[in-house]
Amino acid sequence: MKHYTAAILALAAMCALAALHTAFISRTADELYAAVDAAEAAYVSGDAQGASAFLLDALDEWQNGRYLSASLRHSELDGISSGIYDQLELISERADSCQTGFARLRWLIRRTAGSELPSLGSIF
Repeated sequence: MKHYTAAILALAAMCALAALHTAFISRTADELYAAVDAAEAAYVSGDAQGASAFLLDALDEWQNGRYLSASLRHSELDGISSGIYDQLELISERADSCQTGFARLRWLIRRTAGSELPSLGSIF
């Protein structure tokens, strides 16, 4: 009977930790989305320096998150970092494709956050 109790407690602990992980990733993605939205709003209003500042702050938070670097694949971490650097370059050049770059950055964030959500494929 003790073995069953221990197994149930271990399973409950793993489920709770998975829920915390999902909540943290979702919150981080929401914060990145907010930074991208603020950067886009600043860029549209003509404030390229402000737009860059929002993205640089987001990049700093993204790269200095110790939990993120331990829990996400390096390709996902690098993908968002590269997306932010690419967008910073588009902003500095005032490129016509800057709006597309913001959309691409949102897609990268959504893809990374979505890959961390529980699914039947990740459970079985």
